[in-house]
Amino acid sequence: MLCCGVPACADEAEDAFVQRLVEQDGFAAGQVKAWLDAAQVRDSILQTMARPPESRSWPDYRAGFLTEARIRAGVQFWDSNAGWLSVAQCRYGVQPEYIVAILGVETFYGRQTGRYPILDALVTLGFHYPPRAQFFQDELEQFLLLSREEQRDPLVHKGSYAGAMGIPQFMPSSFRRWAVDLNGDGVRDIWNEPADAIGSVANYFKSFGWQTGGEFLLPVTVTPSAELDSLMQEPFTARQHTLAEWRALGVNAGATKLPPETPAWLFSLDEGEQKSWFLGLNNFFVLTRYNRSVYYATTVLQLAEALRKSVVLVDASCN
Repeated sequence: MLCCGVPACADEAEDAFVQRLVEQDGFAAGQVKAWLDAAQVRDSILQTMARPPESRSWPDYRAGFLTEARIRAGVQFWDSNAGWLSVAQCRYGVQPEYIVAILGVETFYGRQTGRYPILDALVTLGFHYPPRAQFFQDELEQFLLLSREEQRDPLVHKGSYAGAMGIPQFMPSSFRRWAVDLNGDGVRDIWNEPADAIGSVANYFKSFGWQTGGEFLLPVTVTPSAELDSLMQEPFTARQHTLAEWRALGVNAGATKLPPETPAWLFSLDEGEQKSWFLGLNNFFVLTRYNRSVYYATTVLQLAEALRKSVVLVDASCN
């Protein structure tokens, strides 16, 4: 267990980590120690964790992504990779605009994949960030496993301050579970191959229950109550009720044709002086599996809509 950043305690945690990888994964102790010793603990990563993008207001957050430059670049990416987007749509049932929007928000379509060595990020957070130490130690283990499986040097790759990788910014565990070789060249390369990035995002969504053609949001009106106030203190993922249950709680979705047993998640967005309320439906919830922030998921939806309006759509021919 970590002791709030005390170096001696971090050393103990690293020793336990080495032993775990030796016993569970068959790594050589000397090699794991050499990797840990090669990593640089970075204060800038810890500082960024203290002020994530979602700490900004909703208008400021959205404005950072819904730019004309990002929309134009998204159209170019879509046009350049239309064939692979069609393949992914046929195989996984995910429409191109949502894949392109994810890649646009994550890395500006591969232009901004991160400047930190992955090893530095995961070691820094795994052994010097107590609030989520176990999560990042687990991701460090997954990173070393994928490096061995994919025959990649763990000292080489760079990514985000949190250890996310490649064009789609997959965490190492996500790579091992959901990355795919869409172009069939024998390598799952989400760093350099847009096709594999596209297929991996689509596979990720399908694995979490993406519904082709499914709805995302229902605008609603809310009658304030102590019970609703209490529910809104819960994490977004814990706010699941059926449409009928939400109606009984004072959440009015209007004349929706969705069945009353449809699951939904309530959230709000502050639009300056005004607050807008929504029920997130299945596909919106799937977007939050990529990033838990409702700001993030809503921004992806709005960027996807802007891209769809800017691209000449061609129906995918799936044989």
